[in-house]
Amino acid sequence: MMAGVPTSICLYIYLSFALVYLAPNVNGEAYCYGCYNLKTCRVDSSFIKYVDSRDDGKIVKKADGDLDNTNIDACLKLGYKISDPIAKTICSGSNDGLCHAIAERTTNLEEIIFHCGICHKYCGCKSTNKENAIKEDALIVTICLATFYILI
Repeated sequence: MMAGVPTSICLYIYLSFALVYLAPNVNGEAYCYGCYNLKTCRVDSSFIKYVDSRDDGKIVKKADGDLDNTNIDACLKLGYKISDPIAKTICSGSNDGLCHAIAERTTNLEEIIFHCGICHKYCGCKSTNKENAIKEDALIVTICLATFYILI
């Protein structure tokens, strides 16, 4: 009888934490990530790649009274803004000539790595150092395994 109580408590705690990760973030605040793998990736300032079709057309010209957002302004062409909450990732060029990853604001490292990796692909960035690529792959595998064991 007593053996079932700790098991049910553990199951309850596990499901409580799991449900938190399943709930969507409804905030939708766009954020430009300073991705390490995009620091040398050059694109045209007018480059835009919408990863999800629901985000098409959400980068628009600023109106006269629009407030500045220094984080987003650094990642978009001068005079543009994001009009609505974004669904996935937007890869964008800016006046600095670099590729930038714009996505919903999060502190989840796995999601940030995902957004940066997607833009690395869509911006046509080339990996110049094979040793760094191997280290990054090992880091991603380690993070995935740690997450898997935590959730089990």
